[in-house]
Amino acid sequence: MRPGRRAAARGHARVGFAKPDPRIYRAAAELAGVAVERCLFVDDSAENVAAAGALGMTGHHHVDPADLRALLRSGRAGSW
Repeated sequence: MRPGRRAAARGHARVGFAKPDPRIYRAAAELAGVAVERCLFVDDSAENVAAAGALGMTGHHHVDPADLRALLRSGRAGSW
């Protein structure tokens, strides 16, 4: 991970709700200490990606590692 970047993860059992509940995405952003608009959310579920995007996160539906790698290298993943 590049300097200045942060990753956050917390199991849904610890916060009491799970994807695609909007509260889980807000909790992840809070844990990372950033606004949801500064978050990149990657998931293999299109429903979960759409839920994160509805809150303002940059979402990526993960299907292939090469696609994610290309997205991260391209700068199209947003300002996270």
